[in-house]
Amino acid sequence: MEIEEGGEHRITNACARIGRPIFLVGSRASGTAGPSSDFDYVIPGIRSREWQKIKNSLPGAKYFPDNLPNRIDLFKEDIDYSRPYIKFE
Repeated sequence: MEIEEGGEHRITNACARIGRPIFLVGSRASGTAGPSSDFDYVIPGIRSREWQKIKNSLPGAKYFPDNLPNRIDLFKEDIDYSRPYIKFE
């Protein structure tokens, strides 16, 4: 898995705050991510209010001190279990 130090803890905390699992998919889940790869999350059925609670705390969110852009893609549909994924609860 390709995620920054402490990133797993941040995702797990986000799961607890919204009361639902978060799936990391794409290149970060498959181990093929490069330094500029984005973070692809699947959160089935997430509502706007829940997303607002967690979006800035997940790895890949905009980093204000360096003004780095947001590198998150969010998918709300069901997870494709035939492709690489990491489930956080």
